[in-house]
Amino acid sequence: NRALYLHQAKVKLKSPDDIKNLIGMLINDTLQGSIPIGAGGPLVYMAKIWLDAHEAGDVERKLEKFEKLVEKIGA
Repeated sequence: NRALYLHQAKVKLKSPDDIKNLIGMLINDTLQGSIPIGAGGPLVYMAKIWLDAHEAGDVERKLEKFEKLVEKIGA
């Protein structure tokens, strides 16, 4: 289990809200100069990929539920 430490606090990345908070911290820290642009940019990019993958998985799960419902109604 990997962890990222920002502001002396361990950041756990388990939910979309965790990722959104991380992105906000990274953007703020980059703008304030406490994280170099070269480090902040890739981290925000990876966080965005994580959010996109999570959203795709969520859409897939909802679609599967919908398909089962349609099959049940049609049977």
